Amino acid sequence: MVLLVAGCAACGDVPQPFRHEGTPDSLARPKLTRGVTVRPPAGVDNAQAVAEALVRALGEQDVPAMVHEGPAFGHVPAFGYVIESSADDLGTSMGVRWTLKTPEGEAAASNTQTIPKLILTKADPKQMTRLAANAAAILARPLADPDALPQKNTGPDAVDNRIPVSVTPLRGLPGDGDKAMTTALKRALERSGLVVKDDGAAYMVEGKITVAPGLPGEDTVTVAWILKRVEGDAQLANIGQSGAVPRGKLSGPWGSLARDIAEGGASGLLEVIRADTGTAKRTQGGLQK
Repeated sequence: MVLLVAGCAACGDVPQPFRHEGTPDSLARPKLTRGVTVRPPAGVDNAQAVAEALVRALGEQDVPAMVHEGPAFGHVPAFGYVIESSADDLGTSMGVRWTLKTPEGEAAASNTQTIPKLILTKADPKQMTRLAANAAAILARPLADPDALPQKNTGPDAVDNRIPVSVTPLRGLPGDGDKAMTTALKRALERSGLVVKDDGAAYMVEGKITVAPGLPGEDTVTVAWILKRVEGDAQLANIGQSGAVPRGKLSGPWGSLARDIAEGGASGLLEVIRADTGTAKRTQGGLQK
């Protein structure tokens, strides 16, 4: 949801890309389909531990995932991938087949593993980690994040006409959230066509993110991106995002989730800046009315 403050009447009508009547706002609306729900394989010893090992391995591939028997990731089935599983008893081993399905129910990737029953019975962590990493490397391929690829730089003689924006570093987040979210937002803003600068910026963005217990097995993340004009310190907008993540997911690396949250926020920030610059005059020192 994009919530404009009273002082923004002169900015014109600003689209509200994150308003979804009847459902919580998405943390990562543009890429929510990258979230994966993993179904534990029925008939396998320590099936939950096997599925959790796959979730951790997917996290290493920068793919947000959770083990869940209910609705798909994000509670909106149309927006989530699902990894379904089946198992065949092969005597001393189990044949476990993982199938990644798109939100439309089509198979996007699959991997079959022959796992000795002894490994499953003991829930050997090292062996499970190795097997999960092998499966995740294949299952994550259709979910590759183009934003993780290196970005092209402009040449040294290129004229930079992009609007300058500064980003206040985030503080107090669990895991590597402070660094991951600050970096992700800067990159998302630059991908949207703005330029991030510490000095000489026309706009300033301050992020406030809270992580609190939500439904069983989940944490609720609430995000507010506050956009101000540097000149006059006028607040233009408060862009809000919220959503659920697996409990404890953010205690370690935020990975692709940071990029997804930042992309959603940058989209709203860009809309407000575009509306504001439509009634503003560019000057050498920034923007003025």
